[in-house]
Amino acid sequence: MQNSQLNSVKTFFVRMMIVFVIIVSIPCSVFAQSAAQKKKNIRESYLNQDESGSILIKTSDTVRFIITENGNVGIGLLSPEYNLDIRGTMRAEEVIVEPSDWPDFVFEAGFEKMDWRTKELFYIENKHLPYIQSGKDILNNGLKTTEIMQGMMQNIEENRLDISELYRMIEELKLENLELRKLLQEKE
Repeated sequence: MQNSQLNSVKTFFVRMMIVFVIIVSIPCSVFAQSAAQKKKNIRESYLNQDESGSILIKTSDTVRFIITENGNVGIGLLSPEYNLDIRGTMRAEEVIVEPSDWPDFVFEAGFEKMDWRTKELFYIENKHLPYIQSGKDILNNGLKTTEIMQGMMQNIEENRLDISELYRMIEELKLENLELRKLLQEKE
């Protein structure tokens, strides 16, 4: 099974699990009502379907959860634009993100990282690190988790290479310093 097919299957099962949990928690009296009773008692109803075919779950006469006719799920909003669209705070023990690429290429032979001067000029001019969305972009379009994580990791890995290079330079300078001290002692 290809990755995109697997993701589609996962998405389907996640949606079905959410719907199952919600439906199981709805009082049976909602399902026992006739169509006339449902229309009459719509204010008190927990589960509804609107004219577009979307499934709505309400509490206190406010829609809290929606599954649109195209399968998008919304929590805290009426028009989800994504497979799962949440307005509000979400808490999870763990979120698994499956990126298509990861910046371990930084450690490959032949990788040419930005030198420190170029990186310094970049963040002075752009007011953010390379490979990372700008604050303005995040505020306007949201934080793209995978993109941010990849950019942070690339910066961390390149910084690790820079630190190793600095340690090598320090060791070379220590040796050079030791040799110069020996020469000075010999001349005294």
